[in-house]
Amino acid sequence: MKERIKRILTNLFFCLLFFIFDRFLKNLYFLIQRPTFLKFQKNYYFLFVFQGNFFYFLTTLILIILVFLILRAYQKEKYQQVFALGLILVGGFSNFLDRTIHGFVIDYISFFSLWSFNLADLMILIGSLLFLWQLLKKKNLESSK
Repeated sequence: MKERIKRILTNLFFCLLFFIFDRFLKNLYFLIQRPTFLKFQKNYYFLFVFQGNFFYFLTTLILIILVFLILRAYQKEKYQQVFALGLILVGGFSNFLDRTIHGFVIDYISFFSLWSFNLADLMILIGSLLFLWQLLKKKNLESSK
């Protein structure tokens, strides 16, 4: 039981740590406006095209599904899935906060001037890749039996 609680708290700690760091970097945009070490950009799009009421409906639906999947993974004691889905949930929530409060998401990392993103986007990407890897790993184990 102690090991289970320790794993859950560790997962929560890292998800919250990434969330707080992302919120801090995004708030620098409003405090400093132009720090030299970050390139801030306003991102008005969700998945490139979705805006308005459909955005809020789709985002709310995705967040509800993520909470359901996290609870199910927790009940099955699949803590790696809980962590992966937690990263997706926290990253998505951080971007959702930006879009709700400011009307846009604040991106601050530029990749060779091709596109810009933020830590929340990285959390979503890494969480998605971890979750997909875990699903593929499970499928490979089942097919080898």
